[in-house]
Amino acid sequence: MANTYNQIYVHFVISVKNRYPLILPDWEHRLHHYITSIIDSRKNKTIIINGTRDHVHILVSMHNTESPSQLMMCVQRESTKFVKTNQLSNKYSWQEEYGP
Repeated sequence: MANTYNQIYVHFVISVKNRYPLILPDWEHRLHHYITSIIDSRKNKTIIINGTRDHVHILVSMHNTESPSQLMMCVQRESTKFVKTNQLSNKYSWQEEYGP
């Protein structure tokens, strides 16, 4: 087969550790933008991202070179660094699990 095509959409839900409402409205947009940049820089495509103070929903068109778990591990690690580096919250971290 000369050409192969696939298209996989995954809906992720990632929650703040212990579901604490730490994602504040004044920096929520910055966090969503940063998460989008992480996803898109890894050859995936963020379709939509939104959430509340204790979790984020992300719909992603996945590239075939990366697994969902690899992507979410990177998103959680890098976005936690972003929040702490920018001093947006000192208690912030994600739960280890995520919901596909």
